[in-house]
Amino acid sequence: MTKKTSIRVPLIKDKSIRDVLEERGLLEDYVSKYPVSPSDQDAELATTSNEPLKNYFDISYFGVISIGTPPQSFKVVFDTGSANLWVPSTYCNTNACTNHKRFNPNLSSTFRASSTGISILYGTGSMTGLLGYDTVSVAEIEVTNQMFAMSKTEPGIFLYYASFDGILGLSYPSLAIGGATPVFDNMMSENLVTEDVFSFYLSPNGQTGSVVTFGGNDPSYYTGQIYWVPVTSQTYWEITMTSIKINGSPVACTSGCKAIVDTGTSNIVGPNTDINSINAAIGTSPGNFGQAMVNCNNIESLPNVVITLNGYEFSLPPSAYISQIHIRDGLHNSTVAKLLLEMTEGQAFNVNNKIATMKLIVMKNRNIIVIPLYKGKSAREALKEKGLLEEFMKMHPYNPSIKFNSALAQIANEPLTNDYDLSYYGIISIGTPPQSFKVIFDTGSSNLWVPSIYCSSSYACTNHNKFNPTKSSTYRASSQTISVQYGTGAMSGILGYDTVTVGSIVDTNQIFGLSKNEPGSFLYYVEFDGILGLAYPSISASDATPVFDNMMSEGLVSQDLFSFYLSRNGQEGSVVTFGGVDPAYYTGSIHWIPLSSETYWQITVQNVKVKGQVVACVYGCEAIVDTGTSLLVGDSNNINNILAWVGIYKDQNGQYSVNCNNIGSMPDVTFVINGVEFALPASAYVMQNSYGCSSGFSPSDDQLWILGDVFIREWYSIFDRANNMVGLAKAV
Repeated sequence: MTKKTSIRVPLIKDKSIRDVLEERGLLEDYVSKYPVSPSDQDAELATTSNEPLKNYFDISYFGVISIGTPPQSFKVVFDTGSANLWVPSTYCNTNACTNHKRFNPNLSSTFRASSTGISILYGTGSMTGLLGYDTVSVAEIEVTNQMFAMSKTEPGIFLYYASFDGILGLSYPSLAIGGATPVFDNMMSENLVTEDVFSFYLSPNGQTGSVVTFGGNDPSYYTGQIYWVPVTSQTYWEITMTSIKINGSPVACTSGCKAIVDTGTSNIVGPNTDINSINAAIGTSPGNFGQAMVNCNNIESLPNVVITLNGYEFSLPPSAYISQIHIRDGLHNSTVAKLLLEMTEGQAFNVNNKIATMKLIVMKNRNIIVIPLYKGKSAREALKEKGLLEEFMKMHPYNPSIKFNSALAQIANEPLTNDYDLSYYGIISIGTPPQSFKVIFDTGSSNLWVPSIYCSSSYACTNHNKFNPTKSSTYRASSQTISVQYGTGAMSGILGYDTVTVGSIVDTNQIFGLSKNEPGSFLYYVEFDGILGLAYPSISASDATPVFDNMMSEGLVSQDLFSFYLSRNGQEGSVVTFGGVDPAYYTGSIHWIPLSSETYWQITVQNVKVKGQVVACVYGCEAIVDTGTSLLVGDSNNINNILAWVGIYKDQNGQYSVNCNNIGSMPDVTFVINGVEFALPASAYVMQNSYGCSSGFSPSDDQLWILGDVFIREWYSIFDRANNMVGLAKAV
């Protein structure tokens, strides 16, 4: 058995991002462009499974760990407010990575790759990356086969100035993205620590002396007794706070509130009303960037702030809650600055890491999760590369309107549209232990289905992951069947029940389809395995409850909505967010549009304009916002009229091709919806591929329009089930 131990890791106090920006004269410009809000792990985002990273703007304590064989060293924040370990990697070429150490998996003999992606939100962008396994050394403790994330993109304006390289999360496994086991959980399960505890000492003076101790606590760092406070939720280190007093009088949290003890946040953060009350009792005045300020000469006369936990009073003297920084007028910055108090809902607080850090947030067992979407080759592109496209289209002419044929819609067998242009997919898992699948997140259908081992005779199943129910301990069979129509054939199968994991949201007892037959000539060439439908239950085959409906009914998401960002460039950067909206992906206002039918995500288009002239949909028309269709589809007369106005005509093969050199001179196509104009530039509606340029418009025989990925790439799309509305905002 591996020897149990208790080890201390020195923590180094270096300049924070705020300090560096201030030294370089960049702070004022940065704050005006990127207002720092620790509520980016707020009452909504706080419980997000995509691990938003709060106010690392002021973090300055980090320790050193190593990863790989031979070891590669990294400075990390030991963060009790998150659960994953991540570091920069050689896959990352963004600005933030250029001045930090990067993990090189090719140099480690013990590295093991995985196919799972990860996305971590920041207030100014997101870190995306891949998960892998390797040996992680924390002082003398070696954790073998530890799952960790390697960044591929990082928000450079923010992390470029950070002294630390990455984050080592120390909260509960329930918060970990991608099902990763946190480092300390592996230490415990492998009996690498003497006790299943860790402790922090943050030195009030200088850059050295701070430590995190794994496996015990060190009496040399404290006096008196230890006061134990029970955890109320095993997610973050959540506790109950009774009140906050100044001069013996309650000034905040008067009816009690929830809190988390969080080493990943420096400042004391709470809702505006409570923090304003504390500031008033302290006697602060407004300062730069909306911060509350005090005169440095008055610090000794300021009152203590007393926090009551589990019947015990913990007193913070002004030397603890006043951050002395070098700014004009001889003023010092209060750590309860209004700038850091932009909570959007709930009664919540952050108390900083000067008292073993306590971040206080309303805790709900609900999530906002971000699922990375990958842009692979579509079936059209794969067929084109192999020289098979022309023959395929002659043999299998498809009709994109098949999805919305009124007869098919009524029988709810979830017909799918122009899927051989689909290229965005995300990764989910099904079963126990989990089996991974690439799926299209499709707002134009309602069922979840994946290939299965029962599908052995179909050509399409031979090169995709297949679900094996015999290898899942949580699988439950049913006698129901399912049929899904395509333009080139049908997928038929059976329905079963199992645990479905989307990001870190675990949806137990989810009904889904296991394919037995798939149209091989079509699905053989796609990169995705199956479909996860996100439309309304009314069009779900066999009355199966859709995945997102189960997320809502089980209280697994912070808000009953989800949103899509489809990157215009490259294979990465696209995401679907469950339970929230990410302002990093759009600019300007969100325009809300009521649904005209709660089946698909159907809305009313007033008209379509080119060069200010109404050229289509003259008397209004119905359309659906559909992530399961790549193109923009409408009835033949209207689409042909649009194509004529923009100068796109059929080539000798009957395809609507475009001279790539003409894109810059082609006009916008503008959709007027609910009184708002949504413009599509030629760069959006002309699809540029390795084999040339083609039209993103597709004519059909149906009167129902489809606003597919061509539209969504230009307009960040929010699907609100609570209010039955679609929100559109200009995508970044």
